[in-house]
Amino acid sequence: MNKARVGTFRGDFLGALTSVLVSLPGNIVYGMIAFAPLGTDYIGAGILAGMFSSIFAGFFAAWFGGTPVMVTGPQAPGTILFAAILTKLLETGDFALSNANDVSTILALTFMAVLLSGIFQLIFGSLRLGGLVKYISYPVIVGIINGTAILMIVSQLSLCFGMPKQSIWETLKNLDQVQPFTLLVAIVTIVLMMRGKKWIPHVPSAILAIIGGTLLYYVLHYTGNNIALGPTIGEVPTGTPSLQYLVHGFQSIDQYLDWTYLSIIVKGAMAIAIIGSIDSLLSAATLQSITNHRTNANRELIGQGIGNVASGLFGGLAGVGFMGRSIVSYHAGARTRYSSMMTSVILLIAIMLLAQFIGYIPQVVMGAVVVVLAIQIIDPWSYQLVRDLFQKKVSHRQRLVTNLLVILLVMIVAIFIDFMLSVGVGIVVSIGLFVQNMSKSIVKHVYFGTSYHSKKIRHEALQALIKQHGKEIAVIELEGSIFFGASDTLVDQIDKLVDQGVKYLILDFKRVNHIDATGYKIFEQNYNRLKQFGCTLSFCYFSEQSKFWSEIQDFGLNKVVPSHLFFIDTDQALEYFEDELLKSLNANVSEDFEFTFKGFFNDWDFTEKEIEVMYGYVEKQTYQMGELLFRAGDLGNSMYLLAKGIADIFIVLPTSGRMKRISTITYGTVFGEMALLDEKPRSASIRAATDLICYRISTENFSKMKENHPMMAMKFYLSLCKILVNRLRDADNLISELEA
Repeated sequence: MNKARVGTFRGDFLGALTSVLVSLPGNIVYGMIAFAPLGTDYIGAGILAGMFSSIFAGFFAAWFGGTPVMVTGPQAPGTILFAAILTKLLETGDFALSNANDVSTILALTFMAVLLSGIFQLIFGSLRLGGLVKYISYPVIVGIINGTAILMIVSQLSLCFGMPKQSIWETLKNLDQVQPFTLLVAIVTIVLMMRGKKWIPHVPSAILAIIGGTLLYYVLHYTGNNIALGPTIGEVPTGTPSLQYLVHGFQSIDQYLDWTYLSIIVKGAMAIAIIGSIDSLLSAATLQSITNHRTNANRELIGQGIGNVASGLFGGLAGVGFMGRSIVSYHAGARTRYSSMMTSVILLIAIMLLAQFIGYIPQVVMGAVVVVLAIQIIDPWSYQLVRDLFQKKVSHRQRLVTNLLVILLVMIVAIFIDFMLSVGVGIVVSIGLFVQNMSKSIVKHVYFGTSYHSKKIRHEALQALIKQHGKEIAVIELEGSIFFGASDTLVDQIDKLVDQGVKYLILDFKRVNHIDATGYKIFEQNYNRLKQFGCTLSFCYFSEQSKFWSEIQDFGLNKVVPSHLFFIDTDQALEYFEDELLKSLNANVSEDFEFTFKGFFNDWDFTEKEIEVMYGYVEKQTYQMGELLFRAGDLGNSMYLLAKGIADIFIVLPTSGRMKRISTITYGTVFGEMALLDEKPRSASIRAATDLICYRISTENFSKMKENHPMMAMKFYLSLCKILVNRLRDADNLISELEA
């Protein structure tokens, strides 16, 4: 075995050992909570079920899952759901806790729900539904988490106070019955749990709290005189796995093939599967950012599903990808899925050897550990929301209120009505919020050609025509998802623009992430409809290079809309329609048109005599298509008057070396003018896009002109200033339009 493999194995083994130390207290706690409806006589059996969750769900989820260092085990929401299923079955009145056979039957039914939840997760993964977790609203998840935490705290209060198990209201009414020494043990355990990490950093705080609380319990027990301290966990059954619940289930199957039982099992299983899948995928996403290993969400669901099927078969709680344990394991050295599998094997050995010792742990100590774990579970974003709402200056107050109301709604349903129902309510709320968000206008902004121009710089007269008639060109910038529920707003906006006289309409899909079949059909219908009204509909970010092109072909939009109306970006679309607009106004946009030398200076109010003088200071030059006029970094020693053809101004991106076009210039325009103003190196390069004819004025000739004809040079400077001012004004108008 080479050194790399030895190092990996050592790291995985250390990660597994660390994970075991962190897992043991949690498994004990969650096992106690899960079996709480059955009473204190079954606490030991519950602890074993918690351990089996980490052993079986943990092993198989690691083997088949999509996140190599994920540690799987019981989590709070799944544990509460398990207890809720037990409670629902007990409420049918068909089972007696005094009858061991009835208890075995009710547990067999509940473990069947765990097994069924695994099957549901297998289906989710097989149908590739892993990505759907992002559509569950985060406030809904927080509501479920916070509701779980409060239920956990409430369930342990009577234990911490040394009082009989009763409702929270009864506990609060009978505080005079609190056993002070039991409460003392609980407080010391809580302090050790919360502060122990600072005092003894290398020992997990839960382990330290259990040891410290247990020692105090026995010191008080043996030194005190008839001090009431409450019971210990009691006997924990042997840790040897068996299929006893599966066997009992098949033996008793004829007794519970009833819709009352099946509905409880199926609904509970679905709730466990949904919450477990969300928890696992959120944990996987967090681990991905830490380990830089991309998670396969659908494979992770399949792995979790197989793990829960195995856990249900052997009498274990539902397992979930556990972020806390996984991160601790990773930082201890775990790097492969074998570490998580070793965690399960070591836990199996530990429970077989330590089961009898676990029974000596006081129940009050574990109750105190549960309280701290529950407090730590409460999502900190909830506190932040409340703090933000009380600030005088806060943006999006309405959104904060909405998020807080969603959290409170799910929490109230979980705490006061039914935890399983809260999962359903949460999903319904998520769907409602999703539909509401999707139904918002997909139109982000509308721009007109009067202020939003292409990167093509034209002669002033042509630019003036575009500004004057630019209302005939409009860009609709879209965002989000275009589907059947949101398409009406787009059609209404199109009709409004056509009524305003728009003849060239550009749809910008840069910020669109999804289009359904209805959306493509609407594009086709509106292209044909607008053509009848003399309006051309075009599509940018819809070229063959776009992410939508295969869908465009599938739905046949490219067979209806001509190829020249699909553009790579908005700039190309604007350039095309500006040319179309100018043609409709009988303006000359031909590449073969040559602008005269005299034409430049007529525009600048030079006299005939001054124009004749200027001939002596310029050089007429020609360039072939593709020829470079100058590069970025060259010393600026000339400016140019473009008489014929088209040139591209571009820069080379330093990171990728790719050329990026800044703008295009056509006849009647000037470029390189900064050379006459500061003579510094060029900031961009210029290449001939077609054959060019230019008039070049060198800095040397311009210096001579300043000496020989200072007034004419001043006039030339003023003309350049006007050009620069007009360009700045156009940029100003565009910025104002974008921020409107």
